[in-house]
Amino acid sequence: MTSRFKEKLDFIRNACVKYFKAPIEAGLSIWQILSILFLLATLSAICAWTFDSLRIAPISLAIAIALWGIKRKNKKIKECAGIASSTLTQTPSEELKINNASHPRLNLEDLPEIKFTNITKLTNLEMVKNFVAVDVETTGLNPSKNRIVEIAAVRFENWKPAKELHTYINPQCKIPQKTIAIHGITNEQVQDAPCFENIVDSLSDFIGELPIVGHNLIFDLKFLFCSGYDFTEIKKRKYYDTLTLASRVLIKEGSQRWNVQEGIYEDIEDDGDVEDYKLTTLCDYYGIRDNKNAHSASSDSHAAGLLFKHLIDDKMC
Repeated sequence: MTSRFKEKLDFIRNACVKYFKAPIEAGLSIWQILSILFLLATLSAICAWTFDSLRIAPISLAIAIALWGIKRKNKKIKECAGIASSTLTQTPSEELKINNASHPRLNLEDLPEIKFTNITKLTNLEMVKNFVAVDVETTGLNPSKNRIVEIAAVRFENWKPAKELHTYINPQCKIPQKTIAIHGITNEQVQDAPCFENIVDSLSDFIGELPIVGHNLIFDLKFLFCSGYDFTEIKKRKYYDTLTLASRVLIKEGSQRWNVQEGIYEDIEDDGDVEDYKLTTLCDYYGIRDNKNAHSASSDSHAAGLLFKHLIDDKMC
């Protein structure tokens, strides 16, 4: 690509930013705008032969390419559709029922294979709009050896947070300092909290038979199962992992795609949508929250539920 051609392309792109940003933000698609451009070019060429239609067509195509790039960038500054910092306190709390029921720990080897449900254009969204988003904070990464110190489950009704069950959990062991540095939960905060087995029934009643949503959901599910909550008793339950969905909806920067004709993987030429699929990164991308409460079970479960809706909306586009 010559420097002169690149200068012209940059000129077109800058012009598009100036003149077409408003219609894009107003909701017009790239192809709607391109159709208008071609229509105007065609009418002008027919009515007044002063236009060089052979030049108009490639210019319109260049504008379309530029608009495509602008739209992808503009997606990163979407207006916040959900979780302002006040939203956490606005979600009504479910009363936590503590009992002395016996729920012994379970072996990870006994956890059945969890298959995450995909979202396609054929998905009946009426069957998906009600779900429970969950998140746990733990003493470490090993569900067989480590323990839960905080859990939040947010019930979404018609895509909106309607009720929350939240509590700290006494892990009956010391929380490592390196783990405290991540989620900020101290030993003092959990010393008077209930043990997990004492809240299993309350959690099970709250979730019921609803689908379970979470970010990197398998992590949370393994800890819940090993801690004594057998959610797999509901055989037809659906599970949705927003990490998996994000990898199917958004392009990761620096990733590759398979070139069928050449039989090789090749770098994706554009910048991509996100640098990674972390919950904080995706929250920034969609404007879900400011991330100051990241690694809080309550904030992360709210964020995962709202992210779920954003990903579905993009998938259906």
